[in-house]
Amino acid sequence: MSPSRSGSGAAAPDGSITGTFSVGARRLNLECTGTGSPTVVLEAGDGVPSSEMGEVVESEFSDRVRVCSYDRANTGGSDSGAPLPRRHPDVVTDLHGLLAAAKVPAPYVLVGSSAGGMLVQAYAKTHPADVAGVVALNPVPPWDEWAERAFPEMTASERDDETAYFGGTGSSEAFDFRQISQQIASTPAPDGVPFHMVVSSSKQCESPDDICGRTYPAYVEITKSLSEGWPQGSFTQAGAGHELYLSDPGVVVDAINDVLER
Repeated sequence: MSPSRSGSGAAAPDGSITGTFSVGARRLNLECTGTGSPTVVLEAGDGVPSSEMGEVVESEFSDRVRVCSYDRANTGGSDSGAPLPRRHPDVVTDLHGLLAAAKVPAPYVLVGSSAGGMLVQAYAKTHPADVAGVVALNPVPPWDEWAERAFPEMTASERDDETAYFGGTGSSEAFDFRQISQQIASTPAPDGVPFHMVVSSSKQCESPDDICGRTYPAYVEITKSLSEGWPQGSFTQAGAGHELYLSDPGVVVDAINDVLER
């Protein structure tokens, strides 16, 4: 079924777009504020309310560009019933259909945190003609590289937990990160799309001896290499907390401005 606009969602005279829109068999909740191009589209982390990320970014950018956040299927104000685990292309098709149904104009600058940082890469590689830039904030790392480089630093039980998480049984929204990351790896990064990777410093780890501290060097190597795979990729290591838009919003603002300017 092709996406169709639902009467529950509407555009206001000030350019804001709020409500739920029909995308295939389900309805997804969207909130956009501001006007201007390109449109900044936010992808929150696994199980994180879209409003949390939206409040921070909208306050900085909605006076000059449109900023949109949305609830993925099975979360917030969107319909439940999406098949589990969540895989590519389903999650990408949902967002693509939602933006079309709500008549949100391209091009898009995609900004994703954690799980969202992986999803924005998937979207950009699937619909490169619609994308003007990508910002990935502490993204979930690609499975193959993570298992190869980080697993040697983990205990057997930690490896079991990571395997479950990446397979969808251990994440809040049941993402199959293994399948999604492998789909991303199978497609070249598009030319002409600025990409900015931001990774928090080791201060995000409570101890150099916990799982975060032990695997942090591998995470930095993986994410830096990933950013270098984009023709217009850049890499910043800064900030403290995992959710950078809360702990170090200035770092996030700088990365988005970098992509907008490029």
